[in-house]
Amino acid sequence: MRRSARRLALVLGDQLSFDLASLQGLDPAQDVVLLAEVAEEAGHVPHHPQKIALIFSAMRHFAAALRQRGLRVQYVRLDDADNSGSLPGELLRWADHFGAQEIHLTECGDWRLEQALRHCGLPIYWHVDQRFLCSREAFAAWSGGRKQLRMEYFYREMRRRSGLLMNGDGTPVGGAWNFDADNRKALPRGVRPPQPLRSAPDALTGEVLALVAARFSHHYGSLAAVDYPVTH
Repeated sequence: MRRSARRLALVLGDQLSFDLASLQGLDPAQDVVLLAEVAEEAGHVPHHPQKIALIFSAMRHFAAALRQRGLRVQYVRLDDADNSGSLPGELLRWADHFGAQEIHLTECGDWRLEQALRHCGLPIYWHVDQRFLCSREAFAAWSGGRKQLRMEYFYREMRRRSGLLMNGDGTPVGGAWNFDADNRKALPRGVRPPQPLRSAPDALTGEVLALVAARFSHHYGSLAAVDYPVTH
Protein backbone atom coordinates (compact mmCIF):
# COMPACT_ATOMS: atom_id res chain seq x y z
CA MET A 1 0.00 0.00 0.00
CA ARG A 2 1.39 3.37 -1.02
CA ARG A 3 1.65 5.82 1.89
CA SER A 4 1.75 9.56 1.34
CA ALA A 5 3.95 12.05 3.16
CA ARG A 6 3.54 15.69 4.02
CA ARG A 7 7.25 16.30 4.43
CA LEU A 8 10.23 14.36 3.06
CA ALA A 9 13.50 15.18 4.85
CA LEU A 10 16.72 14.02 3.18
CA VAL A 11 19.59 13.44 5.62
CA LEU A 12 23.12 13.10 4.24
CA GLY A 13 25.88 10.82 5.47
CA ASP A 14 27.72 13.65 7.21
CA GLN A 15 24.57 15.01 8.87
CA LEU A 16 23.79 12.22 11.33
CA SER A 17 22.68 14.43 14.21
CA PHE A 18 19.36 14.28 16.04
CA ASP A 19 19.59 18.08 16.33
CA LEU A 20 19.85 18.58 12.55
CA ALA A 21 17.67 21.54 11.54
CA SER A 22 15.72 19.65 8.89
CA LEU A 23 14.77 16.94 11.41
CA GLN A 24 13.03 19.34 13.75
CA GLY A 25 9.24 19.49 13.87
CA LEU A 26 8.64 16.20 12.06
CA ASP A 27 5.31 14.46 12.53
CA PRO A 28 5.81 10.65 12.65
CA ALA A 29 2.30 10.17 11.28
CA GLN A 30 2.81 12.35 8.20
CA ASP A 31 6.53 12.82 7.52
CA VAL A 32 9.34 10.62 6.23
CA VAL A 33 13.13 10.79 6.68
CA LEU A 34 15.14 9.65 3.67
CA LEU A 35 18.70 8.30 3.81
CA ALA A 36 20.36 6.79 0.76
CA GLU A 37 23.64 5.04 -0.01
CA VAL A 38 24.48 5.95 -3.60
CA ALA A 39 27.30 5.03 -5.96
CA GLU A 40 27.92 8.61 -7.07
CA GLU A 41 28.86 9.84 -3.60
CA ALA A 42 30.98 6.77 -2.87
CA GLY A 43 32.81 6.82 -6.18
CA HIS A 44 33.02 10.33 -7.66
CA VAL A 45 36.53 10.29 -6.21
CA PRO A 46 38.26 7.04 -5.13
CA HIS A 47 37.43 7.18 -1.41
CA HIS A 48 39.25 4.81 0.89
CA PRO A 49 37.00 1.77 1.49
CA GLN A 50 37.23 2.31 5.24
CA LYS A 51 35.71 5.77 4.81
CA ILE A 52 32.84 4.36 2.75
CA ALA A 53 32.26 1.63 5.33
CA LEU A 54 32.33 4.13 8.20
CA ILE A 55 29.73 6.39 6.58
CA PHE A 56 27.40 3.63 5.40
CA SER A 57 27.49 1.86 8.77
CA ALA A 58 26.90 5.11 10.65
CA MET A 59 23.96 5.88 8.31
CA ARG A 60 22.36 2.48 8.94
CA HIS A 61 22.76 2.80 12.69
CA PHE A 62 21.35 6.33 12.61
CA ALA A 63 18.33 5.16 10.60
CA ALA A 64 17.70 2.48 13.23
CA ALA A 65 17.96 5.07 16.00
CA LEU A 66 15.45 7.33 14.24
CA ARG A 67 13.00 4.45 13.94
CA GLN A 68 13.44 3.74 17.66
CA ARG A 69 12.40 7.36 18.24
CA GLY A 70 9.21 6.71 16.34
CA LEU A 71 10.04 8.36 13.02
CA ARG A 72 9.23 6.93 9.61
CA VAL A 73 12.45 6.25 7.72
CA GLN A 74 12.95 5.30 4.09
CA TYR A 75 16.43 3.81 3.81
CA VAL A 76 18.00 3.01 0.43
CA ARG A 77 20.92 0.58 0.45
CA LEU A 78 23.61 0.67 -2.18
CA ASP A 79 22.60 -2.71 -3.56
CA ASP A 80 18.85 -2.02 -3.70
CA ALA A 81 17.64 -3.02 -7.16
CA ASP A 82 15.95 0.31 -7.96
CA ASN A 83 18.70 2.55 -6.55
CA SER A 84 19.19 5.38 -9.07
CA GLY A 85 22.82 5.83 -8.04
CA SER A 86 22.63 9.52 -7.08
CA LEU A 87 21.12 11.59 -4.28
CA PRO A 88 19.14 13.86 -6.63
CA GLY A 89 17.80 10.72 -8.30
CA GLU A 90 16.73 9.18 -4.98
CA LEU A 91 15.18 12.44 -3.81
CA LEU A 92 13.14 12.65 -7.01
CA ARG A 93 12.15 8.99 -6.80
CA TRP A 94 10.90 9.10 -3.22
CA ALA A 95 9.32 12.53 -3.48
CA ASP A 96 7.21 11.11 -6.29
CA HIS A 97 6.58 7.82 -4.46
CA PHE A 98 5.26 9.54 -1.35
CA GLY A 99 3.66 12.49 -3.15
CA ALA A 100 5.57 14.69 -0.72
CA GLN A 101 4.15 18.18 -0.28
CA GLU A 102 7.43 19.57 1.09
CA ILE A 103 11.09 18.61 0.64
CA HIS A 104 13.44 19.61 3.46
CA LEU A 105 17.24 19.60 3.47
CA THR A 106 19.99 21.09 5.61
CA GLU A 107 22.79 22.90 3.79
CA CYS A 108 25.35 20.48 2.36
CA GLY A 109 28.98 20.48 3.36
CA ASP A 110 29.83 19.60 -0.25
CA TRP A 111 29.26 22.42 -2.76
CA ARG A 112 29.12 20.01 -5.71
CA LEU A 113 26.35 17.99 -4.11
CA GLU A 114 24.37 21.01 -3.00
CA GLN A 115 24.36 22.44 -6.52
CA ALA A 116 23.16 19.09 -7.89
CA LEU A 117 20.31 19.00 -5.37
CA ARG A 118 19.38 22.65 -5.91
CA HIS A 119 19.04 21.98 -9.64
CA CYS A 120 17.20 18.65 -9.44
CA GLY A 121 13.84 20.22 -10.30
CA LEU A 122 12.20 20.03 -6.88
CA PRO A 123 11.20 22.99 -4.67
CA ILE A 124 13.30 22.51 -1.55
CA TYR A 125 13.10 24.13 1.89
CA TRP A 126 16.75 24.73 2.80
CA HIS A 127 17.74 24.89 6.47
CA VAL A 128 20.85 26.58 7.86
CA ASP A 129 23.34 24.04 9.20
CA GLN A 130 23.50 25.11 12.83
CA ARG A 131 26.27 22.64 13.67
CA PHE A 132 28.83 25.26 12.62
CA LEU A 133 30.00 28.20 14.73
CA CYS A 134 29.71 30.46 11.69
CA SER A 135 26.87 30.67 9.18
CA ARG A 136 27.48 31.22 5.48
CA GLU A 137 26.05 34.72 5.78
CA ALA A 138 28.35 35.58 8.68
CA PHE A 139 31.37 34.28 6.76
CA ALA A 140 30.39 36.32 3.69
CA ALA A 141 30.14 39.42 5.86
CA TRP A 142 33.55 38.74 7.43
CA SER A 143 35.30 37.99 4.15
CA GLY A 144 33.71 40.71 2.05
CA GLY A 145 36.26 43.21 0.78
CA ARG A 146 39.29 41.36 2.10
CA LYS A 147 42.21 41.12 -0.27
CA GLN A 148 43.40 37.89 1.33
CA LEU A 149 41.53 35.10 3.10
CA ARG A 150 43.72 33.56 5.76
CA MET A 151 42.50 30.83 8.11
CA GLU A 152 44.44 32.25 11.05
CA TYR A 153 42.51 35.52 11.02
CA PHE A 154 39.14 33.79 10.65
CA TYR A 155 40.07 31.41 13.47
CA ARG A 156 40.86 34.31 15.80
CA GLU A 157 37.58 36.03 14.97
CA MET A 158 35.63 32.86 15.79
CA ARG A 159 37.47 32.63 19.12
CA ARG A 160 36.52 36.23 19.93
CA ARG A 161 32.86 35.77 18.96
CA SER A 162 32.39 32.48 20.78
CA GLY A 163 34.62 33.10 23.80
CA LEU A 164 36.17 29.66 23.32
CA LEU A 165 39.66 29.43 24.87
CA MET A 166 39.54 33.15 25.69
CA ASN A 167 40.30 35.00 28.92
CA GLY A 168 37.92 37.55 30.35
CA ASP A 169 40.14 40.42 29.18
CA GLY A 170 39.94 39.30 25.54
CA THR A 171 43.34 37.63 25.38
CA PRO A 172 43.78 34.00 24.29
CA VAL A 173 44.18 31.32 26.95
CA GLY A 174 47.83 30.37 27.26
CA GLY A 175 49.05 33.74 26.00
CA ALA A 176 49.12 32.88 22.29
CA TRP A 177 46.58 32.25 19.53
CA ASN A 178 48.16 28.96 18.55
CA PHE A 179 51.03 26.70 19.46
CA ASP A 180 51.71 25.28 16.01
CA ALA A 181 55.48 25.60 16.37
CA ASP A 182 55.43 23.53 19.57
CA ASN A 183 53.08 20.97 18.02
CA ARG A 184 55.58 20.25 15.25
CA LYS A 185 58.13 18.93 17.74
CA ALA A 186 58.60 15.22 18.37
CA LEU A 187 57.21 13.68 21.54
CA PRO A 188 59.74 13.70 24.39
CA ARG A 189 61.44 10.39 25.09
CA GLY A 190 59.47 8.16 27.41
CA VAL A 191 56.12 9.80 26.63
CA ARG A 192 53.57 7.39 25.21
CA PRO A 193 50.19 8.56 23.89
CA PRO A 194 47.08 6.77 25.19
CA GLN A 195 45.77 3.85 23.20
CA PRO A 196 42.96 4.78 20.81
CA LEU A 197 39.42 3.72 21.61
CA ARG A 198 38.46 0.52 19.81
CA SER A 199 34.93 -0.33 18.67
CA ALA A 200 34.46 -3.89 17.50
CA PRO A 201 32.23 -4.11 14.39
CA ASP A 202 28.71 -5.35 15.11
CA ALA A 203 26.50 -7.35 12.74
CA LEU A 204 25.26 -4.26 10.90
CA THR A 205 28.80 -3.04 10.31
CA GLY A 206 29.74 -6.56 9.20
CA GLU A 207 27.09 -6.39 6.47
CA VAL A 208 28.47 -3.06 5.30
CA LEU A 209 32.04 -4.35 5.26
CA ALA A 210 30.99 -7.25 3.03
CA LEU A 211 29.17 -4.86 0.68
CA VAL A 212 32.09 -2.43 0.46
CA ALA A 213 34.56 -5.26 -0.10
CA ALA A 214 32.48 -6.51 -3.03
CA ARG A 215 31.78 -3.13 -4.62
CA PHE A 216 34.92 -1.09 -3.96
CA SER A 217 37.79 -3.57 -4.06
CA HIS A 218 39.34 -1.47 -6.86
CA HIS A 219 39.76 1.52 -4.53
CA TYR A 220 43.08 1.99 -2.79
CA GLY A 221 43.35 0.82 0.82
CA SER A 222 42.38 -2.16 2.93
CA LEU A 223 39.33 -2.91 5.07
CA ALA A 224 41.45 -4.76 7.62
CA ALA A 225 41.08 -3.75 11.28
CA VAL A 226 38.08 -1.45 10.85
CA ASP A 227 37.09 -0.39 14.37
CA TYR A 228 35.48 3.04 14.06
CA PRO A 229 32.63 4.11 16.32
CA VAL A 230 29.43 4.29 14.26
CA THR A 231 26.86 5.44 16.83
CA HIS A 232 26.53 8.35 19.17
